[in-house]
Amino acid sequence: MAGDQAGGSRVQAPGLLPGLAPEHKQFKQPAFNYAVTYYADGTVKAKGHYQNGQKWATWTFYYPNGQLDCKGKYDGMKLTGTWEFWWPDGRPLMVKEYDGSTKRLLSFWNHEGEQTVQDGNGTYTAITLDENGARMVKTGDYRDGYQAGEWTYGPEGGEPIVRQFFSDEGLPKGGVVYANGKVKERYYFGNRLAVEPEPEKEHANSPGWWYPDPAFYEKDYPVAADLFNCQVEKVELDKKIKASTSHYYKVIQSFEDGTADTLEVGVPLVLPVFKKGLQSHLNTYLQLPDHLANLNLQGVVVATYTVDAQGKVKNPSIIKSLHPALDEAVLRMLNKMPDWQPGTRNGKPVDVMMTLPIRMKRSTFTAERESNMPNSGNWQFGGGGF
Repeated sequence: MAGDQAGGSRVQAPGLLPGLAPEHKQFKQPAFNYAVTYYADGTVKAKGHYQNGQKWATWTFYYPNGQLDCKGKYDGMKLTGTWEFWWPDGRPLMVKEYDGSTKRLLSFWNHEGEQTVQDGNGTYTAITLDENGARMVKTGDYRDGYQAGEWTYGPEGGEPIVRQFFSDEGLPKGGVVYANGKVKERYYFGNRLAVEPEPEKEHANSPGWWYPDPAFYEKDYPVAADLFNCQVEKVELDKKIKASTSHYYKVIQSFEDGTADTLEVGVPLVLPVFKKGLQSHLNTYLQLPDHLANLNLQGVVVATYTVDAQGKVKNPSIIKSLHPALDEAVLRMLNKMPDWQPGTRNGKPVDVMMTLPIRMKRSTFTAERESNMPNSGNWQFGGGGF
């Protein structure tokens, strides 16, 4: 795998798909049933099975040092049945039981290796470090697998900074937060001292999407191509071209008979160009209706329209209005636009949806770019090609 040669890849790696031609693969979100996840150094992070994009059956997770982290079963994306957790040195940490939205702690072993909760009953004490590196202690009792009575959290050897209370049924009843020995806050809902092992928070409950490690891969790099042992060539665009991205990739898979398949991934959209000058067109054709002159309108009106493959403006509409009469004036101006140089993808003219913000101030209009406007699929900002 090419990613391993570069130090490994932290991705969800398909285990049953080698040999498929590139045109049959989805490089951003490949479909697979069995998966292996790797840390950036190539160490296995997880193994398990998917079905229709959800986790099923037994999954195992590993620490970066290769030790077993946790192991259990999924029913869809939900944990089910008995899950076992281990400390990074391989000693047992806890055993939890999941049944729908209910979960019970059956066993717990502390940092010293002592089992302090057995058959759902006992005392839980865990030592963690806060953001300043100070040792903090979380402790309380378990009864029949549920937190019970009063739990506390605070510096080792010091007074608690949080007290959390539970009903006889194990339901949280709120608690108290302290600062400098005085009550800072009382809360009546939620559990601020829930017991969730780090493996469960980081691995077991997290969805298994396709996440390349940014330390080794560019954001839009077709990582799956490495997993399928394909050659990847990065194609840089001419800097003079106003496109949605600065490059794309060619994915090449060679076969034993000497043939090869090539798939172009992430081919950018080259934006349409309005050669007549947008601001000049606004100055000529966008006229403020007389009855609006004394209203002192100020702000931004936003229009959308399509520049089709022939360069013609089609279907203008207003998505942010300042005044109905001004909206009509903007639409009239757009309908009078001469042809554009059409946008292209892979060298072929295509329809492109454009977004045009126009700022009005003291009866003058200025075409603007707004970087916070929606940009999805073929949506582009009107200022990009003017």
